[in-house]
Amino acid sequence: MAGLFLGIFFLAYLFLLVDWKNLRAALAQGGWATACLYLLLAVLITIVYSSPETAVMAPAVHH
Repeated sequence: MAGLFLGIFFLAYLFLLVDWKNLRAALAQGGWATACLYLLLAVLITIVYSSPETAVMAPAVHH
């Protein structure tokens, strides 16, 4: 359910808030690599935070 909400939020962000003319210019200058890197980092962070092991380890790491 959270994945569906994030997907809808991401699509709404893309279609409503992105200045497409500037985005195309930035991607043409090599910005696509940075966008892919940020997307990969977002996926990895989401995987770590949604794993059951994180809930077990978080209290032990805090103190």
